[in-house]
Amino acid sequence: MRGVNVHGTEATKLCRGCGRVLPLDAFYPNHVAGGVYARCKECSRAAAARYRAEWKARVQGRRGDHNHRHS
Repeated sequence: MRGVNVHGTEATKLCRGCGRVLPLDAFYPNHVAGGVYARCKECSRAAAARYRAEWKARVQGRRGDHNHRHS
């Protein structure tokens, strides 16, 4: 598996989000690539929350625009 190091009995990986070296169970499995994702679970959740907030703001902006044009 690419990017995975074995220290003692525990396999670890460098998180591309926060830069910490973490055990593999701190990463979500990537079933397509047959390994784990590049960001740890914590960074993945934070990125998803940012995306949802940005998307929500964008959608609400469009709704206001639509209502203004069609009133």
